[in-house]
Amino acid sequence: MSLVMVLAILFALCGAASNGFGTVLQRRAARAAPDRERFRSALMLDLLRRRTWLLGIGTAIGGFVFQAAALSVGELSLVQPLFAAELPLTLVIMRLFFHSRPGRRAWIGGLGMAIGLATLLIALAPHAGNQHVPPVAWIVALSVIAALILGLVLAGRSPGATGAAVLGAAAGIGFGTTAAVMKVVMGQLRVSIVGMLASWQVYTMIAAGILSFFLLQNALQSGSLVATQPAVTLSDPIVSVVLGVVLFHDQVRFGFWLIPEIIGLALILAGSIELSRSPVLTSRTST
Repeated sequence: MSLVMVLAILFALCGAASNGFGTVLQRRAARAAPDRERFRSALMLDLLRRRTWLLGIGTAIGGFVFQAAALSVGELSLVQPLFAAELPLTLVIMRLFFHSRPGRRAWIGGLGMAIGLATLLIALAPHAGNQHVPPVAWIVALSVIAALILGLVLAGRSPGATGAAVLGAAAGIGFGTTAAVMKVVMGQLRVSIVGMLASWQVYTMIAAGILSFFLLQNALQSGSLVATQPAVTLSDPIVSVVLGVVLFHDQVRFGFWLIPEIIGLALILAGSIELSRSPVLTSRTST
């Protein structure tokens, strides 16, 4: 394993830990917001007054920095799936720093996610593609993704577990898309900051990130973490791998390897569901 790959993995795992902890804090604040604020600017204004939510945002910003660092040295199809480790890493952080006791089932869920993630990445064996993506490819890919997210948003406007899961999937797709554009932006930054600021990708990245963040807040406010988080956890890496292969021509294995890849995804999903039920992730805190 090369030093560059090791750095990409370390940066991605640090980003996953930051994101996982931030999501839990954001959910605790979002669940306290009234239902009437869904899909309104009032929801964001309400959340801005809550200390727990602001702490979650600060942690999420740290995750964004680590993600950018990981994508600057690693492939999209390697980095983004590693962010599925955010829930088990959150358990470890809360156990060490907050002396919480997640329970045996939660640890089993975390172990299942870790095994599933390792199985997925070993089976995929992602290798570098290229940085250049033709404009036509971007137009087609972003149009398809925009239509998919719009359809999910329309289907997930009703509160409850189903709506939370659908919006969580939309948010995960948005985060995966944001990561794909971010990889191009980081490549531009290495060449020239002026050239980066003049490109459309940097503003597309910002817009996609804001939209995904807004969708996540509505998903967390709509239903329980067990309904939201598995959808986010699965949709993000799946979309990232697809975009990595289609746009950046990342080299991954298919054929026979689809069997362990599906098994890995199933373990990630099962572990995510189990972890999302843990009281340490779902209990409220004062806001």
